[in-house]
Amino acid sequence: MYVNDLITGANDTREALKLSRRANEFMSKATMNLCKWVTNDKNLVEELEKEHYDMILNDENVTKLKVLGIQWDFQDNSLSIETAWVTELLKRKKRFILQTAGKMYDLLGLISPFTERLKFCCKSYG
Repeated sequence: MYVNDLITGANDTREALKLSRRANEFMSKATMNLCKWVTNDKNLVEELEKEHYDMILNDENVTKLKVLGIQWDFQDNSLSIETAWVTELLKRKKRFILQTAGKMYDLLGLISPFTERLKFCCKSYG
């Protein structure tokens, strides 16, 4: 959980529905509202809509959403990070590379092996 964004997962629809209800109840007690619910489980969408959850409807043409700075492809149920900037980054001076590596938003630490390697390489090559 980060501020008002919550990412969870479940093994089946029943478990996910139970988790959604508990999370919603818990946050309501703190006078906070979880909204913009997204799932790749069509059965769960139906159940949550019946209970008036604020669902983001899955457009057939849209398969990816940005979640905590990371792309989630909810059709394939996979996470990815945009890397097109790497080529441009490597053309820049070492100082810029280190500054950029320090500014990367990676709350979950998924790309920290990459950013640490960048820092190490810059340091190694003086």
